[in-house]
Amino acid sequence: MVHAVIRYGTHRLRYLPVALLCFVFFLCCPLQAEEESETPDRWQGRRITDLLQELSAGGLPLVYTSNLVGPDLIVQQEPAPAGQIARLREVLQANGLDLQQLDGLYLVVRAPDVPTEPDVTATLFVIISNYRELPAQGLVSISGKPALPAEQLTAPGSYRFDGLKIGHYEIEIGTAGYRTERHQIELADGQVRRMTVELQFVPAQLEQVSVSASRYILFSNSQFFIDQRAIQALPDLGEDPVRSVQRLPGAAAGGLSSRSHFRGGESDENTIYLNGLRLLDPFHIRNFHNIFSTIDARAIAGVETYTGGFPALYGDSMSGVLLLDSQRPDRPRQTELGLSIYNTSALFSGFSAGGEVDWLVSARRSNLEYFLPDDLGTPRYFDVFTEIGINLSDTSRLSVNGLYADDQIEVVLESDPAELERSISGTHNLNVWLLLETDWTPELASASVVSYSRIENSHTAEVNDADQMIAATDNDRDADVFGLALDWRYEGISGHLLRWGFAFTRQKADYYFRSAAEYVSFYANYPGVENPTLTAVDAAPAGNTYSLFISDRWNLLPATALELGLRWDRQTYTDPVFDDQFSPRVSLLQDIGPDIDLRLTWGRYYQSQAIQQLQVEDGVSNFNPPQRANHWIAGLQYRSQDGYRLRLEAYFKNYDRMSPRFENLFDSLALIPETEPDRVRLDPVSARAKGIEATLEYRGDSEVNWWATMTVSRATDLINGVNQKRSWDQLYALQGGIAWERGPWEVGVALNLHTGWPITGLTLGYDEEDDEYFPIPGPRNAEQLNTYGSLDFRVSRDFQVKKGQLSAFFEVTNLTNHKNYCCADYDTVEEEQGGVSLDAVYDNWLPIIPAIGILWEF
Repeated sequence: MVHAVIRYGTHRLRYLPVALLCFVFFLCCPLQAEEESETPDRWQGRRITDLLQELSAGGLPLVYTSNLVGPDLIVQQEPAPAGQIARLREVLQANGLDLQQLDGLYLVVRAPDVPTEPDVTATLFVIISNYRELPAQGLVSISGKPALPAEQLTAPGSYRFDGLKIGHYEIEIGTAGYRTERHQIELADGQVRRMTVELQFVPAQLEQVSVSASRYILFSNSQFFIDQRAIQALPDLGEDPVRSVQRLPGAAAGGLSSRSHFRGGESDENTIYLNGLRLLDPFHIRNFHNIFSTIDARAIAGVETYTGGFPALYGDSMSGVLLLDSQRPDRPRQTELGLSIYNTSALFSGFSAGGEVDWLVSARRSNLEYFLPDDLGTPRYFDVFTEIGINLSDTSRLSVNGLYADDQIEVVLESDPAELERSISGTHNLNVWLLLETDWTPELASASVVSYSRIENSHTAEVNDADQMIAATDNDRDADVFGLALDWRYEGISGHLLRWGFAFTRQKADYYFRSAAEYVSFYANYPGVENPTLTAVDAAPAGNTYSLFISDRWNLLPATALELGLRWDRQTYTDPVFDDQFSPRVSLLQDIGPDIDLRLTWGRYYQSQAIQQLQVEDGVSNFNPPQRANHWIAGLQYRSQDGYRLRLEAYFKNYDRMSPRFENLFDSLALIPETEPDRVRLDPVSARAKGIEATLEYRGDSEVNWWATMTVSRATDLINGVNQKRSWDQLYALQGGIAWERGPWEVGVALNLHTGWPITGLTLGYDEEDDEYFPIPGPRNAEQLNTYGSLDFRVSRDFQVKKGQLSAFFEVTNLTNHKNYCCADYDTVEEEQGGVSLDAVYDNWLPIIPAIGILWEF
């Protein structure tokens, strides 16, 4: 077995007003003694294993092993009246055991003998962060000697080594299909050391090979990969798992929206899966930039992200795929209560006595309405996620999943009745699905998903500015999607891993849209603007989607793996029905040496317009044909034995079939962007995105980890024979972070720095005949905003309290309050000399935002 320990209680906290946080600290800090909740009346005569299970179910964070605590150990004498910890320690010591505290856990260990040599007291914990991905067999050796048998802890992948003498050791960890890890460690007398490793794929075992050049394994415990702990430890707005991927190489984001642009693609070119289901618009504040996702970071194990080159299993997406899986409970009962500036949250999880059933329930409600100024409106939203897992047999598991989100949002940019700018929206988003996973034989497995998703969205907005424009809009839409998907995996042919499957959905939607706008003065003179404008669209599309895929990972040579894939997609809810889409994909993985591998990927990717994405706001009543892009990716990765990893990747994306899109030339944060006079339709013939990414990271055994990534890229559209920069193009981008952890303290700092996004310039013209001034837009996206920079900081601390653990943190987004310009609002002003000049007011992305909060786990 691979010997590893999973750290319990790594959830970090949420935010809270300062007064409440201080009150909780003063209340709870003195309670770090050993007193616990009430104990059973009589312990004498009971099995110690039963006693430990009962105390663990009651919330005491116990870690023990069946090898150490056997069923034959009985409480021979009633312990003295005291708290749970003191009584339990007395019982254990009477049986040659002891209780030791480590990082909020109580570990049952062997009681130290009176040493004849004072150096036989050290304990070593080896933590393998990606234990869920490992095959069943493995081996750990210490200084060349097999460390077997190890004492496995209560969680899968959790192991411990006792009785090690002080001195220098070489720890070697290896298992079939993974690169052997070697680490040097010094053990001191009485010391308890913890070491974390992440095993890397090698082509020796085909089923474990990843040959896609841009697949990031994000279940690491490091601060810069995105597992559950890293999401909560990194300074990210609202601890949003979807927002956290904005720190990956090749990602572009302004910081307001939770959506990201991957490698020059549009933000809607990314697909999000949760427990096997493709989610339907999982975002809060949908009608104003999708600021947060509807997924609780504490409810998931982590985020696995493809920024390109993903395999044939995933389709109908041209840029990225985000894969999220819920967190499996590791205690019989677990409760987490959080309070933050952003939300109030509760999470309940656990499993039955025999482990046949497990459950997780997560609920959050927004608190922003209590902290935002009145003139910015009142965002009210909540989300609930539930999963019930049932082990039907040793080879079959059924999980029942539900995700519901509700938004009632009012955004006010100007509250003066004479200049009112207000947007009101309501959204209900429901996803319900069953996931059945079955291992039919050791070589054949399947995963089936049956689902129903519904989204309802209503949006009304008005702008009443007598000097510029008067506009109003009314937009109602809803969509229903019934789905069935099946994925098969077969490993019975030597040297091959076959996967195939299909997906079917039945979809329908209803649209009702009305808008009107009248422009005044300078706004009325924008080139090509229709004044007034009236738009009305009604639509009720319905139909099906179909998809099939097949792929084969083939071990050509011991150091070479090849993956071939083909995908077919078709949609029938469009009018007319478009052609079938065939997507071939090829990836190659070549091991160059023990620490270096090369990955090459080519693939074709289509993306259809989803049934809920009809552009009725811009007067469009028909769906566009599916878009198409081709990806070329070359990646080289080097891993050193002392914790360093260097990744170099070059990519080129060629969009050769595109749909028209609508953008605002100057102000992308307008309340009703579709009614603004700077709204333009773009009809690119093709588009290109290319770049080079270099990432260097350090994940050692010390208290400090760090990472840095540099990207040079370019994203352009070919419009009217001219290559124009895409509005999210950033030539240079630098991201980095450093994390420090010691005892209960944890500190994280992250930097995001990139070239300012392009913007269109504007000059003022004058018509002598009509005596009017009019705007003259310059070449689209030919000018550039200021450099974007955000330095984010977070500090957190854990406290052991009478019942469970209390965590607290303080976080600041954009610590330097750097003004990151996003857009411009133009108008004319009369000068004192009698002339007229053009006035530009630049709006910013997010300013400095402090946050504070607590999380109580028990």
